[in-house]
Amino acid sequence: MLKDTFLITGFPGKLAQQCIYATSIVLLLISLYPGLVVAMTAEPYEASLQSADTPRSSESFSVQEAFDKAGELLWRRPAQVTGFLKPDQVRWYSLRLDSSTGSNQVLEIPHPLLGVVDIWARDSQGKSMQDRFGMRVPFSHHKHPGNMAAFIIPGDFVAPVDVLIRVDNQGLMEFSTTVRSVDEWLRHEQGLNLFYGAFYGAMLVLLFYNLFLAWGLKDASYLLYVLFVACLLVSTSLLSGFGKQFLWPDQVGIESRYLFLVSACNTVAGLSFLNVFLGIRKISRPLWLISLGIIGAALGLALLYTLGYQPDWLAGLIYLNIFFSLIYYMVVPVVAYLRGVRYARFAILALWVYPISVLLYFWQLFSGEYWLRPLHLWMAGGMLLEGILLSLALADKINLLRQDKQRIERQAASQRRQFARGLIHTQEREREKFAAVLHDSIGHDLLILKHGLKNLAGWSDNSQVTNREILHRLQEQCENALVNVRQLSQQMHPHMLKRLGLSAAIETMLENAANAGGLEWAADLDDVDDKLDMEQASTVYRVIQEALNNILKHAQASEVLVSMRDRGPQVVVSIKDDGTGLPPHAKNKNWPSSGFGTSNMKGRVELLSGWFRLIRTPGEGTEVRFGLPYR
Repeated sequence: MLKDTFLITGFPGKLAQQCIYATSIVLLLISLYPGLVVAMTAEPYEASLQSADTPRSSESFSVQEAFDKAGELLWRRPAQVTGFLKPDQVRWYSLRLDSSTGSNQVLEIPHPLLGVVDIWARDSQGKSMQDRFGMRVPFSHHKHPGNMAAFIIPGDFVAPVDVLIRVDNQGLMEFSTTVRSVDEWLRHEQGLNLFYGAFYGAMLVLLFYNLFLAWGLKDASYLLYVLFVACLLVSTSLLSGFGKQFLWPDQVGIESRYLFLVSACNTVAGLSFLNVFLGIRKISRPLWLISLGIIGAALGLALLYTLGYQPDWLAGLIYLNIFFSLIYYMVVPVVAYLRGVRYARFAILALWVYPISVLLYFWQLFSGEYWLRPLHLWMAGGMLLEGILLSLALADKINLLRQDKQRIERQAASQRRQFARGLIHTQEREREKFAAVLHDSIGHDLLILKHGLKNLAGWSDNSQVTNREILHRLQEQCENALVNVRQLSQQMHPHMLKRLGLSAAIETMLENAANAGGLEWAADLDDVDDKLDMEQASTVYRVIQEALNNILKHAQASEVLVSMRDRGPQVVVSIKDDGTGLPPHAKNKNWPSSGFGTSNMKGRVELLSGWFRLIRTPGEGTEVRFGLPYR
């Protein structure tokens, strides 16, 4: 049992599985702690920022020209610090670092998805320097390591230091600044690296573990989950800037071009996984159709954007479709759980975590109040928690399926015991019946024959009854005994199955039953003798025989119809009468009979991996229908 549990779930028992998950989550949170601490303790400088928007221009500025330009526009054209930036505009920011933060400091803009960021700095004595970062700037051109825009104020700068920042971005932008000492900045970088190291490590463990389960269990939901996790990893690489830092340091524009396409792939994999995992197509076809619409829109809009068709309204439609997909994630598991899908309970928790993290991301983006820096840590954390909880949901599904399997096995064992007891009872009843026939019919015939022969030996020639007449009577008695023996033998074993085949044996049985009960009968029988072995043919014959006996005893029917059809991998048999049908206290057509004859028929059929149905309709009679698979 322990081995089977390990093979099915990948863990040695339910308690051990819970312990492993709990330990993993604790270790993961410990490893994430440094990154979360430095992300939450960064000192923001949004309060001292001044900003303004100007039309986009390809011209470059020296330090003096940049400060002259900023001096003209910052007091004339105030702009919001965060939000949407039109494609034909750039935004300027001005910041002054006082004596406590001026020298030996690092100015960081923790948002790797900004297009081009130019930074100019000038101290009180006129010393100056400039730098450039952004998605459209190769990482190999950065003067300082790290995936964020980091500008180191030289130690010989004399406070106050004026800093000017120009952001050339397209579409939705997030912007904030932090200022730290070099040592604090290095600790911050180490903390973020620890965070993302734990993140990528945990996500890769989830990916390979569920890939192993997909291969072992042959379950499509696990494979779709693996694709979903892979899309999350690629999305995080684009959002965090680690892809640009390590994978394509000399390429530019990868993030802005492919982020929407990767997001669309994430939507396709996520919604497909959810639909297969929860069986949405069976539970609610309208929801399934809605998911197809969201998937089609995500792919179509993302492909248009990736191929270069980028009007202002297209990004808005993409964000709107992402919003609809998040709502779908949150609604569907609740609907599934309310409709009886028990393992949707973990899916509800898992699929609410990531949408909430995305909503928090956009809320902080538009409000300008950042709780974590960089802001995309919200989505990274949401992705990780969602991945862990979805793995718990998949494991929960296995545990529930295993419990259902054990329950079905117990029911099957109980049915087998009941069938075995019924079979013994049937054998005893048949033996009692045969004993009665032997005693009352054949034994009576043989006793008369014995006395006739004895009297024949003692009769004289003067008797009024001739020997010929006596012998004729004894001959008739012998014929009666032979008929009884033949009928009894036929009941014990239908020899016609071997001699004539199943169809002929069924027709003969129907004719005898109809003659005995005054029934009209009809048979529509396909030739399946070459597809059934003797055990299967005997089962079909016996079930029909039992059904006919029930009709003669209880149905009060006037006609019966028997059909036997060759249906691909199985034979399907139907015995229908026009008798009394459904009892008054029964509530539906498939009301199960408590009679032993029905359970005997059902047990015979299921013993050969077949199925059995008893359909009763008030005023329309009863139909016994069953099927046996060919061997």
